[in-house]
Amino acid sequence: MRTLHILAVLALGVSLLGCGAASYERAPSVAGPRFAESGGRGVAFHGGATGDATVTAQAARRAPGRAFARAEAPDESAPRTVASPAKDKADPARYIVRSAYLRIERKDPENGVKAASELAKRLGGWVQRTENRSATIMVPAEKLDAALEELGRMGKVAKRDVRGEDVTEEYLDLRIRLDNLEKARLRYLDLLNKAQNVGETLSVEKELERITVDIERLKGRLTYLERVVRFSTIQVFFERPTNPGPVGWVFYILYHGVKWLFVWD
Repeated sequence: MRTLHILAVLALGVSLLGCGAASYERAPSVAGPRFAESGGRGVAFHGGATGDATVTAQAARRAPGRAFARAEAPDESAPRTVASPAKDKADPARYIVRSAYLRIERKDPENGVKAASELAKRLGGWVQRTENRSATIMVPAEKLDAALEELGRMGKVAKRDVRGEDVTEEYLDLRIRLDNLEKARLRYLDLLNKAQNVGETLSVEKELERITVDIERLKGRLTYLERVVRFSTIQVFFERPTNPGPVGWVFYILYHGVKWLFVWD
């Protein structure tokens, strides 16, 4: 009887132990985090702050090539701003000296000189030189073509020659030399103020005099170039038309006949 009682107690104890173990396995963990990977694209996790940090670190170690917060790829269709190269500076203005030569036939050459002089003044220029049958006039460069057209109406143009000379290189070179001389002059003036004796003063003054002469010479040449660029020179010669005599007409016709045989305009 006593033996049966002991066995019954042991069986009851084993049953109680089995129920406790089953209950322990079904109970959720409160402190420990639970997470599951869904489709390999993300991590769903629960738990406290410590558990969150741990899960994030572990997931990052398992997938080093992926980040939870990734910057979006740049939109290839969006317009891009490309720095354009600096534009080339405009070439400096060309300094062109234009001049013309005209030989005009008219019955009264003396009146032609007077008409050319009046034309120069009307166009804003002046008369540089006049003789009995010739005149040298200056007109604004932009009005040179208009002046030649009007002169051509004063008679028959026997010869016309228009030229242009580019003096840009000379002008720019003179400007550079002038700037350098003016800077040197300032340095010598500073040395003159610091001179300690008469010898130093005389030496500096001698150099200053030489530099001043060179500066004035360059300024004069620059002034001349600027004037001849702004104003064009026209040399016009007037002459009476040639009227051949009886024998002269024979040679005149013979000349033009031979010319016609060899040269056709």
